[in-house]
Amino acid sequence: SVTILGRKYLISQAKKSPIGSKLVQFFESDWVHALILFFLVIPVALFVFSSAITQFIRKYTCFGKSIETEEERKRWISKEAYVVVEEISRWEWGSVMTKSLWVGIGFFTVMIGIGRVVALLLSFIGEELAKFPLPVTTAVFFSVGLLMFALPPVPGLPVYLAGGIVLTRNAIEQEDWSFINASLYAALVNYILKLTAIAFQQKVIGELMGSRSVRVRSLCNVNSLELRAIRKILEKKGLSFVKVMILVGGPDWPTSVLTGILRLSLVQMLIGSLPHIFLVLPMSLSGSLLIPQASGSSSETLRPLLLTLSFLVQLLAILIAFHYTVKYTVDHADELRSMEPDQDVELYDEEKKLYQQAKIEMTSWRRLPKRYRIGHIFAVILMIVSNLSFILLGDFCFEDFSVEDSIGEKLDGNVFNVIKRPLGIIMLSLFSAACTYVGLFGRFRKKKIRMYLQRSSFVGQIESRIFQNL
Repeated sequence: SVTILGRKYLISQAKKSPIGSKLVQFFESDWVHALILFFLVIPVALFVFSSAITQFIRKYTCFGKSIETEEERKRWISKEAYVVVEEISRWEWGSVMTKSLWVGIGFFTVMIGIGRVVALLLSFIGEELAKFPLPVTTAVFFSVGLLMFALPPVPGLPVYLAGGIVLTRNAIEQEDWSFINASLYAALVNYILKLTAIAFQQKVIGELMGSRSVRVRSLCNVNSLELRAIRKILEKKGLSFVKVMILVGGPDWPTSVLTGILRLSLVQMLIGSLPHIFLVLPMSLSGSLLIPQASGSSSETLRPLLLTLSFLVQLLAILIAFHYTVKYTVDHADELRSMEPDQDVELYDEEKKLYQQAKIEMTSWRRLPKRYRIGHIFAVILMIVSNLSFILLGDFCFEDFSVEDSIGEKLDGNVFNVIKRPLGIIMLSLFSAACTYVGLFGRFRKKKIRMYLQRSSFVGQIESRIFQNL
């Protein structure tokens, strides 16, 4: 059909450019298909269902647009829906559904689990620290904040927000400071904490741990052209605009750890990270405005503006960093390809490719036993239903609790009261059941891959460090 030919033409044209080729490869990957399945399965299902009804009306009644060809008459859905269904039918469903389950686990962890756990933890710390002098409160908050930054999934924004609340309130109540001085002090501590976390992530996690671990360097894809481009950009001395955007726009943990793995200059990285003040300051001040001493119409107006400013600064930096990284990769492709690769990572990646071939072969939909096909379908349904309920029916699943709230007052001193009954318990049970299935299937998959490798030529090509970790 014209639609299919048009799609194929656009893809062929896109593949002619380096950026377009990477985008096509990305959008055709199983991970993108898994994202579509997880987030768009209901809209797509409704689209196909409505298309089937429309096609039925067109075929058997006098209403609607008339059917023009015999080929179209044979179909049970419209031409547009047929293109979608045909594309989806070509997916490798064993891989897509497995990855969709992991998408659900990741989404819950980042968007729901971490957000609420961090809010509870920081609220508890804030309540306890309110009793101590400002130097003690600062030291404890700084230590906890540094620990938070050491954890990959924890973003920096809630830490800055909590610092604004805890330190501003403590400085006013314990030291009798003015609100302006207290809020500026909290912002300064947050800023120093961020710079310290950058140094810790780079020198300890990235340089010491990452340099010794081939697996960590492989996960960071250090031999890719994009990472080489980032390395070239960050190695330039001074404070260039592109360098700042990469350091500020990148995720807190991965960006700093990568600079350690690449053994870049800490001084240069700290200089390039100084503009983080434009992200830390508005978020910290918005936290300061949440304390009772700042209540008033002006704070209610200013707080959402500061929060919006923080998110816009981060988003803009991310987009600019992506643009210039891709541009540098395209403009200096020959230079980047000529760079000496990490030999250990190169060997490890080759071994991983062999392992991935075995995994694809043994876990494809056609090879999965019937019980695991059924298990995949039910687990994906449970994962989607539970996460969708957490999003759309969040007020019926969890108490509305944020960093500035009190556990004692709002949750009667019991953190588990943040889960509402019965819907919250039911949905968490469905989510837990899906996670349990992921674990059981993982054990089955490892066993099947090991058997496959043992009876194939792969076993002689894969080093023991990978084979023994199956």
